[in-house]
Amino acid sequence: MNEPFPDLEIYLKGVSPEMALVWLQTHFKLLDLNKDKNSHYCSLNSDQNSSSDQSNMECLINAKAAKGGFISLWFKQNKTQWPTDKDCAEVAFDYFIEQDDQIEVRCSTGGWEGQDDGGWFRFTKEGQHQVNWL
Repeated sequence: MNEPFPDLEIYLKGVSPEMALVWLQTHFKLLDLNKDKNSHYCSLNSDQNSSSDQSNMECLINAKAAKGGFISLWFKQNKTQWPTDKDCAEVAFDYFIEQDDQIEVRCSTGGWEGQDDGGWFRFTKEGQHQVNWL
């Protein structure tokens, strides 16, 4: 892989938006939070010890992202430590599986600029598998 994805998005099943927000705050400094019925709009700073604007990014937590009870976390700018959706998904899964072994995390197998093959990585207590999520 050459460059980090410009944005990241992962999907979580069995995780509430509030739980996702707690997880985000283990990695980022929360600068601002606005909520509506189905979404949390966050401003985050990737450097918890700094207030540099260059480290600021937006994240959307969508409570009704996909059928089956999935929420999504979308980092609109990838100023995270994770180069790809899969890297982010692995870290999220490792955190949430400790709290509930029924959670599931998904992310696209592809990247940007024609790299997306339409597949998905699925993380469960049974392991990581590639699936076709329609």
